[in-house]
Parts: sequence; C-alpha cells; structure tokens
Amino acid sequence: MGAEFEQEPHAGFVATVDDDRFFRTACHRTAFAACRGAGRPIIAPAPPGEGLRRRREDHGGSRLGRPLDHSRKRTPVSLIANPDDRASLLDHDQRFFDALVAADTARLDGLLDEEFILVAVNDGAAVTKAQLLGAIDGGLRFPAIESHHADAVVRRVGDAAIVVGRTSMNFSDADGTSFTSGSRYTHVFAADATGGWRLVSAQGTQITPSAQQ
Repeated sequence: MGAEFEQEPHAGFVATVDDDRFFRTACHRTAFAACRGAGRPIIAPAPPGEGLRRRREDHGGSRLGRPLDHSRKRTPVSLIANPDDRASLLDHDQRFFDALVAADTARLDGLLDEEFILVAVNDGAAVTKAQLLGAIDGGLRFPAIESHHADAVVRRVGDAAIVVGRTSMNFSDADGTSFTSGSRYTHVFAADATGGWRLVSAQGTQITPSAQQ
C-alpha cells in the first residue's frame, strides 16, 4: 500500500496512485491513468452506503445522534373515555333527548354549540342550530325518544369527544307527517370554558331490519 495521508474525508478515504490494485478494483481507471504519472493523491469515494454507515456509527447508530433501542415498543393509547367523562357525556346526551321531547328550545340553546349541525335521520338534511330551534318553535315534536346508553361507545380525544349510541324515536312535523325509527347516532362534543360539553354535531342512521339481525 502506498503512503497514507493524515486526514481523510467522512465519506471516503485517501490512497495514493501508487496503489495500482486499489484503483483498478474500484473502477477508477480513468482517474488513475490521469494521475499516475504525476504521483498526485486521489480521494476515492467510499462504497455505496459506507459513508452513511460511518456517520451512524459516529452517532451511536441513530440519525439524530441517539442510540437506537429496538426493544422498545409503542404502547397503544386507548381513546375510550374514562368513567367520569363517559358519565358526563351520556348525561349530556340524555339532557339533549329530554329537551327535544319537552320542546324546550331554551334548554337546547344551552346544550348546543353555536356551530351545531344535525344530519336528519329521516332524509339526511343538514340542519343548523337556528333551523332546529326554529322548527321546534314552529311545531316539530318528538313525542318519545328512548336511548340505550348501555350500548354506547364513548371516546375522548383531547377537548373533543364522540358518542356512538342507539335510540328508538318518533317525531312529527308541523304538517302532521310522522316518522318512527330505531337508529344509531354519532354525537360529537367539544369541551367548553366551564369544563362542560357542547354538542357540535349529530347524525342519525336508521337501523334496517337486516342490520338488526
């Protein structure tokens, strides 16, 4: 091997043109031929991936300078609400249904967020808070809503929560048109400044006979 130089690059190493075998093996024949007569050193790049491997070794095996610990496993984070949150959210759900049955628009106003949207179970219409309260003032009635909270799935994600539940209900429009159905619903809540909840979105899906089997 020819004379070695004191400093070598991170991504390669230094050899002299006197080392004929190295350059021919590394396929640097053109560079070797050009520099052979002059006796100049040439910097040869490391094999593919070698520079990255060396840098990782310098930092303990990690791109960020931290050792890699392959034995660590991420612990799944459950979104299921804790018992207190579940009780609070299902209570809010029930107060919403009770206010609908009572046609109590003042109570509904306090339970619903200003950006509330209802997707109606009977026709899929998107109904705003103002439209729902106006419809109730105009004669929309919910004679009965039976909720099945034991079946509900309640999740919390930060300041938001989702309740997926089941109801049996009937309601009638001001013109007398009635609708009766068992349904599953999704309610989305947002935490408010007082530590309570506001209902932001509600969507009902009618349960068909095939889905009940």
